[in-house]
Order: sequence, then structure tokens, then C-alpha cells
Amino acid sequence: MSELVGKCLLKGVPPDDIVDAFLYEGIEERHLEDLEQHWKPVFLEKSEEKKSNPSLISSLHLEDLQWHWPSKISDIDGQLSYRTFSIECGSITQGLMIINISSKRCRIEEQRNQHLAYIEYLATAPWNRKPLMAPEPARYRGVGKNMIATAIQVSHEEGFNGRIGLHALPQAENYYGGYSGMADLGIDGDCQNLRYFEMTPELAKDFLG
Repeated sequence: MSELVGKCLLKGVPPDDIVDAFLYEGIEERHLEDLEQHWKPVFLEKSEEKKSNPSLISSLHLEDLQWHWPSKISDIDGQLSYRTFSIECGSITQGLMIINISSKRCRIEEQRNQHLAYIEYLATAPWNRKPLMAPEPARYRGVGKNMIATAIQVSHEEGFNGRIGLHALPQAENYYGGYSGMADLGIDGDCQNLRYFEMTPELAKDFLG
């Protein structure tokens, strides 16, 4: 069961169109149905369009297509160590996120071993991904930004002062290290050679500011 947390703002098409979206705590059946009924067909269509260019498909880094969200939600059902969130706009799921609030610790030296909110999984709908949709424009921008802001808020609610961390898929490295301003701690050989990013309370304040 999900609970409405409040409204958030996304940028639509054209880019200066601001639209209301809704942030929920919880991921429920309707969100998972949207993945199957709406997300999956677009992923398949766009991948098919680009299959003649294998290097282009490779550059899109669609590793998260392998994530089976129903299993992930089932695995953590009832566990207080996790909090989940979803964003809806136009009555369709635009993004999903799972946050681990208990078992991860900070790695940045200045805050080493302190608690943080760790983003286990974060995904946005295919029509919101500019490289995948090109030459068409992405439908909405700001889903990732709102999810990061939500993770920071969760960190504050849990008493972690805004500290968050995550391992990024290749297509998201520039977003987290650049736009989001998270500290890049390099490739983690213990986590599928994914790049690890972390945010201090100061960086979190800058992001929200």
C-alpha cells in the first residue's frame, strides 16, 4: 500500500512547461503493472529502432531492464530496513526507488562509518530518458532530481543529516557526479565494478538549495 507524500514538479515538453506530479511512499501493484503495460513496450520499441547500430545500443546502458521489480518488492516486504517511493504523473508511474536505511555506512573519510540512506534502486520511465528517446524529446525531466531530494529527506528523517549513497549504473554516472554534485569515490570492485557516489550533509544542502 502506498501513501501520498505530496506534490513535486516536473518539466514537460516543451522544456518550460511545469507539470504537477505526485510522490508516494510505497510501491504497489498499480506501479508494477505500469512497468509491464507501459514501460516495457516503449523499451522494446526503442531498442528495436536502434538495433541496427549495436554501438548505440551499448551506449544506452540499459542494464536496469534486467531488474525484476516485483521480486525486489516481494523480497523486502514488511522489512523496516527499507523505504520505497514512486512518482506518478498523468496517472502513470514515472519513477521508482528503494532506499536501504539500516545496513550501509559512509565511506567518505570525514563521515566514515556513519549511517546513511543508501539508494538500492532508482529507475525512471523510458520516455523520460533523453538518449533512448532521441531524436524525440524526453517527456518529463526532474524525476531523478525529485527522487534524490526524497532520499535526502529520508536521511534527515532517520537522523542521518542528509547523508546518502549509491552505486551508479554507467548511464547515470555523469548525472550523479555532475548534476547532482555527489562525491565520486571511484569504481567498487565488490559491487559489479560500479562507481560509488556519496553525499555529505553539506553536499545535500547544496543540492536542495
